Amino acid sequence: MGNPPAQKPSAQHYVPKFYLKGFTDKQAVLWVYERFKPKRPSKPKHEANRPDYYTHSEHGFRDESAEAELRKMESLAGPVISKLGNPQYQMTREKASHLFIFVAFMFVRVPSWREHLDKTFVEMVRKNQLARARDKEGFHRTCREMEQQTGKPLGMDAEELRQYVLTGEYDIEQTSDAFSLGAMFTSGLAVMDELQKFGFEVLYAPEGRFFVTSDSPVYTIKP
Repeated sequence: MGNPPAQKPSAQHYVPKFYLKGFTDKQAVLWVYERFKPKRPSKPKHEANRPDYYTHSEHGFRDESAEAELRKMESLAGPVISKLGNPQYQMTREKASHLFIFVAFMFVRVPSWREHLDKTFVEMVRKNQLARARDKEGFHRTCREMEQQTGKPLGMDAEELRQYVLTGEYDIEQTSDAFSLGAMFTSGLAVMDELQKFGFEVLYAPEGRFFVTSDSPVYTIKP
């Protein structure tokens, strides 16, 4: 029997569709503004998404658990956000906690933050490698232990390898989607813990005025 056909990548939104719908006009049009381009009409389903952005197959199967967890957060926060349109709506601490979780992960789920996490990891690995290479005896010992554990030679002299590491003239790249998603959730929980300490305030746009969203909808600087 042949292998089953690969599943077609799905468009996974880093800004949720329900959230984008709140920025559509009366004709359900989402107006998109991109740098150096004229504004264009669109729909929420076509924007702020990437193929399989929260999916990986590094364990031998299609893992969509990250997308499932994000949907749970959206399902809790969505009704609260929609009811906030009514100025008579009474916010409770429990409902606010749903928003805190949603906001925390809106901050970390976007491409700019995941790219930041990958760069941070690379910088940490490079720093650790340099620190180990500066310890000549420790570096040589680590090389011997690695050869013993793997049963394979390094393929080059340990001192030659140490000197190469010390030059820093090489590139390191974080390419694991599973690691990237794990780091995203870890950082999201840290942001959530901080937000839980905050108070909250509901603001309404004046009549005839509008809010604007972007591909990074959470800001850390007060306008």
